[in-house]
Amino acid sequence: MTIFGLYAREPGLSVPIGGLIDLLQELDVDSSSARSSVSRLKKKGVLEQTGKGRYALSTEAYNHLSRRNDRIYTPRHAENEGDWLMVVYTVPEDSRQARHLLRTGLQKMGFGSVNPGVWIAPAHLSEEATDYFETHDLTQYIQTFTSTYNGPGESKAELGSWWDLEEIELRYVHFERTYIGLLGNWRDRVSSLSQPELDAEAFKAFIPMFTQWRTLPFLDPGLPKSVLPRTWAGYSAQKLFNDLNTLLSEGARAHALRALAQKE
Repeated sequence: MTIFGLYAREPGLSVPIGGLIDLLQELDVDSSSARSSVSRLKKKGVLEQTGKGRYALSTEAYNHLSRRNDRIYTPRHAENEGDWLMVVYTVPEDSRQARHLLRTGLQKMGFGSVNPGVWIAPAHLSEEATDYFETHDLTQYIQTFTSTYNGPGESKAELGSWWDLEEIELRYVHFERTYIGLLGNWRDRVSSLSQPELDAEAFKAFIPMFTQWRTLPFLDPGLPKSVLPRTWAGYSAQKLFNDLNTLLSEGARAHALRALAQKE
């Protein structure tokens, strides 16, 4: 999905399965696993076969990725503690699929659970949430409110019950520990390589890093900085991702597009 999202996002652009397999093998994914993954994504409606041995993102998958792109690269923080989006839902017992879509969608957008039928997030997620509800035909089950927390107590004290902030921060810390060394030694390690070799090394470093990063901004609701610790790991993890993206993305893209073109 990372490869399709980065290099085959434009409408009508398809990928030859041979080129995709070659790229995945560079990442130590064997060809049978690659083919199984493509088949599974096709069954889920994420990919469409556009010709013999060629696949493209479905319209729904393309729209989904496009809507979420900004959050990966430039995640927002709420400007103050006063503006919240509250979602209240009631789903009949015979509509279990709708309940599942609501719960998983709210979690993946970064909402916190006040109780099983009431979820909350900073108000800047309103557009993303509305789009999700409409896309999945869920508006009949939900009511939304833009609200202000009035106590008792401070909203900061409630955050630990609405979100698992410790788990979110641990994921940021893990990302940093995994990739901080890459930033310092990558150029030195490959300085003797030719440009195509350099691009290949960039690809092998960039794709795993990007794949791990792209889920993190959606676990993080973007709470106001005033309620987060000054040492919140999300700040330094975001900077590390930005630096690595600047360093590696251009070469990785050049290598991926060359590899895919060779199988045209």
